[in-house]
This record gives sequence, C-alpha cells and structure tokens, in this order.
Amino acid sequence: MKNILRLLIEVAKEIREFYYDAISYARYNIVGLRTPDKERLISQILLISHSLEKGMCFINKKSNWGEAKAKNLLCLINKYEHYGRDEYYRLGLNVLYKYLLDKDSSKEKVLVDGIKAITTKYKTLLSPKEYGVRRVGECKAFDKKQIIEFFSTRASVRFYKEENVSTDDIINAYEIAKLTPTACNRQTCKVYVYKDETIKKQILDNQLGDQGWAGKAPVLFVITADLSRFCGTYEHSQALIDGGLFAMNFVWGLHLNHIASCFKMFIREHHLQKRFQQICDIPENEIPIVLVLGGYYKEEQIMCPMSHRFDNQIIFKN
Repeated sequence: MKNILRLLIEVAKEIREFYYDAISYARYNIVGLRTPDKERLISQILLISHSLEKGMCFINKKSNWGEAKAKNLLCLINKYEHYGRDEYYRLGLNVLYKYLLDKDSSKEKVLVDGIKAITTKYKTLLSPKEYGVRRVGECKAFDKKQIIEFFSTRASVRFYKEENVSTDDIINAYEIAKLTPTACNRQTCKVYVYKDETIKKQILDNQLGDQGWAGKAPVLFVITADLSRFCGTYEHSQALIDGGLFAMNFVWGLHLNHIASCFKMFIREHHLQKRFQQICDIPENEIPIVLVLGGYYKEEQIMCPMSHRFDNQIIFKN
C-alpha cells in the first residue's frame, strides 16, 4: 500500500511539472499571450527569411515562387523598423534583396517596387555575400585522425586550475557553438556566463548544491533556449532539442580552447526553476537547458570516470 501511495504521489508531481511546462509554452511561444511584439516579429522574420533562402537553393523553381512569403516578409520588416535596423532587420532586408535578384522570383509590381524602395533606402545595410545561398561541397582539408583524437580526449572534468577563464577564450568557444544547426535557423540559444563567487553559490544551492566539486569551478555557464521562437504543439519540445545540440557544441568549443568542463543537469522543477531564473537574471521566455562548469585544465593529469562507451546502439535497417 505504501509503495502504491508513493507511486501516486510521484505521478502527481510529474503531472504538475508537465502542467507548468505547458503553461510556460502557452505564454511565451510565438503567439503566446506574454510574448512581446518585438520577439514575435523577430521569430516570424527568421522563419520566413529561412524559407525563402531554402527556396533559392532549388535548381528548378516555379515562376513567381515565394510571392506570398516575400510580401509577408516585406510587411514584417516594415513593422520591425520601429525597433531599429539591427541584425534581424538586416537579415530580412538582405533576403528580400537576394529574392528579387532570383530570375524566377515574383514580378508582381507592388512587391517588386516595395522591395526596390526599401533596399534603395537602406542600401548601406546590404551585404549580399552574407545572405541568401552559398555553394558547399565535401571538405577535404582536415586530418581525420587528429579530429578523432580531439573528440576522444574530452572527458567530464570536475577539477580545474585556479585561474580566471579569459573572456576571449569563452567567446571563441561560443563561435563554435553558434554554428550549431537549429530548427529553421531560429538560433534560439544563449550562454550566460557567471564568475562571481556569490552568484555561483546561489545558483548551485538552488541546483542540489556543490556536490563536492562544482563550487571550485572558476566559471559557470547556463545554456538557455527561447520559447518565443517556436509555435504549435508539434514544436513544444524543440527548444530542448536545439538547446541540447547547442550545449554540446559549446562544450566542444571549450575543449578546443583548452577549457575543461562538466555538465550539471538542470533540475527542472517549477518552484526551483522560478527562483533559478531570478538568481540568474534570465527572462521567463527562456528556458534553462543545462549548467556547465568549467576552468582551464590542470598542469598535471587528473582522474576521471572511464565512462565506457557501448557499440550496440547503431541499428542498420534495410
């Protein structure tokens, strides 16, 4: 009877957490009740720009392809101009410019005149080589053995050199992470960097404590993903997927810059998460994905778990 009661209590807790996750997604997705208009516009600009870029990749296109999307994007960046001509505005502007140059794009006069007018007005913001499409092929300029060695030498390290991790090295690691593929190029993820001992302790106390090692790490990173970039029930878990991919590439970037690291699982319980986001000063529309502790490798070698890898998890299907 006691076991059944414990099971029911655990199930009730899980249902409660799923409820809070659903409420958060309903509030902050693209059409969410609490999503700021600026964030909503950014999400739509990203989606339609990427859709038009994908259309430009096809060799055989229908005449006047993408007309409705181009009209929508033109309308969106006209609205977004109120918030300034930042990188999102430049993305929409340049994609429209490249769309206009496509021989199969719409020749509808109102659309063409609209794109010409805005790209002429802000021609200093045009950077055609950075937007639209590019040619790619097999990369042959790498040493396979060295790359395998790079991946095989990373381990979860919990003991670090007592030295401040430089901002330049962190930025260089981020440069690797930002190359991570994302759903429709929405680039939802951010890295929050904490070095202050008081803040780090508050964060760790919220997340099941120091556990005998985390507090000694010179730097603590929190990876987040923005719910306001997603919409629809079929995307309700996409922020977690994008965040996981980004976090792994960020850790590879740390390793490349001689920074040891270890993941610390984020405790996804509503009462803890709410306080966590207050401590970290993270907006409610961003969900924490994982914590990463890091620091430079010690001069001497240290002991780490072997973490044996199994070979039975690749399945070939005809």
